[in-house]
Parts: sequence; structure tokens; C-alpha cells
Amino acid sequence: MSKAEHTCEKRVFTNHHRGLCGRGARYEHEGRWYCKTHHPPTIEAKNKARLEKWKCKWAAKNKARERDKNINTRRDELEALAIEHKDEFWAPGEDPLRIKLSDIGRQLAELREGE
Repeated sequence: MSKAEHTCEKRVFTNHHRGLCGRGARYEHEGRWYCKTHHPPTIEAKNKARLEKWKCKWAAKNKARERDKNINTRRDELEALAIEHKDEFWAPGEDPLRIKLSDIGRQLAELREGE
């Protein structure tokens, strides 16, 4: 038999009936003939590609989630520190605490702009 004389042997469920695919089969796998859609190595390759695509997407989402978590934690720490030292924040002079609190205020402003 030539390739054109084979039909796909995959069992499918269509129109509320179960039967064979019936399309022309070009690919043989483990003694059975399949069309391109139902060829097991093709299906496996498509599933692997789909899974890799989703893994990349999930990794990016997890990285963004972790970044947001770190930003929120840092923002909470900075806000608590600013509230704790609000009296020193506006004190006149160039003491180290005022400079540090000024940096904290700048960082808070940057975090708020990033939202």
C-alpha cells in the first residue's frame, strides 16, 4: 500500500459519535498510520512547546509578583520609619538623620510614582 491509500487510525469523538479520523494518513508510528494532526510525536512536540511557552510566562509573572512584594515591603518599612521620625525629618540643620530621612522620603516618592 502506498501512503495515499492509508487513512488515519486515531479514534475521535465528533458530532456525538465515536469513530476513526478518516483523513489521509502520511505518518506511520508503531505500526499504525496517522494524519499530521494525530501523529503521536507531533502531538508530543506541540505539547512540549506549549508547556515551555507557559513556563516562561509563569516565570515572568512570578518574578513580577516577587518584585511587587519586595517593593511593597520596602515601602511599608520606609513609611513606618518616616512616621517614627517625622519630628526629626523637618528639623533645621544638616544632621545625618535628616539626610537619611530625606533619602527615605525621596525613595517613597519614587515608589509611589511607580504604581
